[in-house]
Amino acid sequence: MKTSTINAVIIFVTAILLQSCASPYYYQVYDVETEGMQCEKNVVLFSNGDCDIVYDLWGEAGNLGFFFRNNTDEDIFIDLSRSFFIRNGIAYDYFVDAEYTQSVTAMSGASASLSASYTQLWHELPMWTPTVVTRGAQVTANGSVGTASSITTKEARYICVPAKSAKFITGFNISDYVYNNGEDSKLDWPKRESRRVVYSKDESPLVFRNKICYFVGESEEGTSIDNSFWVSGFTNYNGREFYVENIKSDCNNSAIKTKVKIHKYRSPKRFYNEYKFKGASVASSFW
Repeated sequence: MKTSTINAVIIFVTAILLQSCASPYYYQVYDVETEGMQCEKNVVLFSNGDCDIVYDLWGEAGNLGFFFRNNTDEDIFIDLSRSFFIRNGIAYDYFVDAEYTQSVTAMSGASASLSASYTQLWHELPMWTPTVVTRGAQVTANGSVGTASSITTKEARYICVPAKSAKFITGFNISDYVYNNGEDSKLDWPKRESRRVVYSKDESPLVFRNKICYFVGESEEGTSIDNSFWVSGFTNYNGREFYVENIKSDCNNSAIKTKVKIHKYRSPKRFYNEYKFKGASVASSFW
């Protein structure tokens, strides 16, 4: 066999092996900026004296669920009928006056992640166990359930947050679209990461808000909070670049070690979407 033919075969086989080792998944990671809020101990925090509102956007498609902490000596009533998730100017109702039947076993997803961050932020108040309001079921922050596994309930218009306590309110996903601005040539198959695309607030393709209305005690005058966010940029990553592997020791037996994948770019002011470029639904906007 000629040397040139052998070299060609080697190159071909090497390419196949490299492709088989590569992750078939890619990740678009979005950076988010806010107004009137600060990033503290792995959460995004809004505070106005009456209450603290805590966010952690991280997760696939993001989520605008939040902890609402009542700092007053009276009950606070969140009026869901006057509270909205607003994305690119389109408002979605928090209150839909529906009935729900569901099984509840544990807290999961965004609420579990945010609960851990919340506990870290206010670790000096261990007696506070926030309740998770999940549209028809309530689960404590440690994932335990105090009622039957199947619950049917009618959605309440008002959520009462007792004095000096907190509740988690499930929110809307931010966006599940993979975005292509037409300029990022490495959207397809980034080997490590593509060039980061950057936006000002006025240029951002995705602006979203939580408008939350509440009443303190017996007051007839409501307070409206408008927590505003926008995507300030995004980067596409190869799956092998998106995760970092770490070795975790078993709590009961240090000799037992497991490989775990950790999100390399995790931040409470980021979220991501997973895609396969071939056959992926790539959008020109976040609508």
